Amino acid sequence: MDRALPRRWTVAVAAVVALVTGLAAPAQAAGAGIRIAASTSAVLVGHTFTLSGTLTPASAGVTLTRQVYRHSAWQTTGTAVTQGAGAWRMLVTAPSTPEHLRLRVYATLGGVRVISPEVRVDAVASLPATDGATDGAGATAAPSGSPTSDPSSPAAGDGSGVVTPAASASGKGSGTVETAAFAAAGSAELAKATYITSAQLASNIARLRARMTALTKQFAKPAGKPATKPPAKPTQPKADPTPTPTPTPTPTPVTDTTTVVDTTTPTTPNPNGYISAYGPGKRILGADISMYQHPGNQPINFTQMYKGGVRFVFIKASDGRDTGHNGAATWYAQDRAAAQAAGIYTGFYHYAYFPDTTNKAAIIADAQAQAAKAIGRLAAVGGYNAMDLPYALDVEEWCFATNDNGSCMRRVSTANATLWVKTWLATMTQRTGRQPFVYSSAWFLENILDRDATLGQLRTYPLWIAHAGLKPADPTNFPGMKQPFGCFITAWTLANCQPQWSVWQYTIATNDAKFGIPGGHLDLDLFSGTSADLHALTTGVWQPAPGDFLPVNESTTAVVSNLAYSITSLPLTFTVDVSRITGGPVVSGTVGFQLLTDATGVPATAAQQAAVRVKVNRIASGTWTVSVTGLPAGTWIGQVRFSDSSGVHAPSTAPVLFTLAAPVTIPDTTTATTTDTTTVTTVTGTGTTGTTGTTGTGTATDTSTATPSPTP
Repeated sequence: MDRALPRRWTVAVAAVVALVTGLAAPAQAAGAGIRIAASTSAVLVGHTFTLSGTLTPASAGVTLTRQVYRHSAWQTTGTAVTQGAGAWRMLVTAPSTPEHLRLRVYATLGGVRVISPEVRVDAVASLPATDGATDGAGATAAPSGSPTSDPSSPAAGDGSGVVTPAASASGKGSGTVETAAFAAAGSAELAKATYITSAQLASNIARLRARMTALTKQFAKPAGKPATKPPAKPTQPKADPTPTPTPTPTPTPVTDTTTVVDTTTPTTPNPNGYISAYGPGKRILGADISMYQHPGNQPINFTQMYKGGVRFVFIKASDGRDTGHNGAATWYAQDRAAAQAAGIYTGFYHYAYFPDTTNKAAIIADAQAQAAKAIGRLAAVGGYNAMDLPYALDVEEWCFATNDNGSCMRRVSTANATLWVKTWLATMTQRTGRQPFVYSSAWFLENILDRDATLGQLRTYPLWIAHAGLKPADPTNFPGMKQPFGCFITAWTLANCQPQWSVWQYTIATNDAKFGIPGGHLDLDLFSGTSADLHALTTGVWQPAPGDFLPVNESTTAVVSNLAYSITSLPLTFTVDVSRITGGPVVSGTVGFQLLTDATGVPATAAQQAAVRVKVNRIASGTWTVSVTGLPAGTWIGQVRFSDSSGVHAPSTAPVLFTLAAPVTIPDTTTATTTDTTTVTTVTGTGTTGTTGTTGTGTATDTSTATPSPTP
């Protein structure tokens, strides 16, 4: 969500991608290009949809070849010929089984192959109903007044995106193909029964039968009588107002290969109007952004994002740590205003860090302080308005410290994490009148937050769940699934194994320039409910009170405690608590240490100052532990200084008086004793033989070694 690759990885990855792209992609002709768009983002298996676009430079009679990506290769599946002004279109039949289609077309101009961008279409067993009007087959029709630049908007006269009856040889409609298709889809549902619950299966089959009945009634004709015309489509709900598009002679919506900034002035949509659904599975599409979507400090084109189908966006506005909090300050207010002006609903989110303590009072105080950061950011833009979604809490950090190999040394406990999350959520609800979202991964929700019955109120907060790698257009998929079977059990998991989710982050860092993001990388989300459900989350306009704003240069008090030291070879350690004038902990800022003078007032030398090394560890809001090494022996006076780069709190200082002794050198008084292990190795000599025996003289060579014995 709030992430960025280290620069050395980014450069390396970019180099590899550039190399591979250069080897694999055919060269493009200078100034040439192909625009391509699909008439729908999801189609029933076995049914047709339209690919269309234009060729640049415009030329009639040019053959375009269609390709689909299967089995790790592009396969040719059909052709079309350009008409006047380079316009082209072709009908495509979806496969007979659910599949995610990647399609493109290419043409050869002057001996050089020109390739279009990819388009993606999901072939699905069934198209879930949405809050928009549907035709008899259940496919969502474009709402009245919706802009043709939106994805999935069918071109005039296409009928694309709407399931139509197959034509017989006489040109009359027949429901036979539809009936067979729905029967095949029902068989596909049964084949997946081992991966879904009985309740899901029954719901899917019931929906298919209802659609099949509607088709039969709509297209069946009595024997011997001409087929009746299909009934007129019902009145569409009022569409959300959109920017007036610039007229264009192109008859079908296309995806441009260049970046075009829309200079029209959008109008704010009616908060009670219809919200179009252009995401997979015909759900309302959303996104989430932070400072990383502004590479090079470039702005986001939210008008282009709206045209790409996005209808809500979560914006990082606050962070538990100063670096992230100060970074979010640059864009959060501008992004909110620009997104809402383009017709996109907005919500803020707070990136949380758990305190490194087991003290319950400190955990609660830290959660309240981090909530104050979020409330202050919300207050600074005037509170909630009719296009604001509730604030969201992003919880994904759970490790306090790691080893050199990356493994976790110290992590938050389940009980303490849950206490912190509940406190933050309750504080935000009480202060702003809206229940915040909880954002996290399925793994984190299962392993870090408690599911005990006494903590069941977590489920009352709307869930924004991150789960990539699943196809959201498949009606049998849901966030929280385990592969190949099973589900994550969390505080939000229902009896049917599915989580009670409101928003699903289904992609991470997708790269698609149509959303107006500089660099293209964007997380995409889906809303689970209808247009009315999304509007229900925007009710309750909150206007901040004076106490909700964060102060400016507020006075602070720093206190040093738990001073522990002995000799210069060990670090000097102590705790620093910094409080506000209200008595509570400061919400931002950090501390440092400086060596000042010795006990007689002689200042520390530059060399002594340079040798000092300071390590600061945040324990909780307003509390840090400080470890200092490199200090000289003697009695010294130092100073702790608190500072806040955000300007919320004024700096403050506290003295540190300490004495360090030099390590004592103990002489070695060990006495060694020697054990004589003399060994005679050779004896030589001469002598004379007497009557009583042999006498003589000789020399002995001593090669003894002394083995010392330690003194007890």
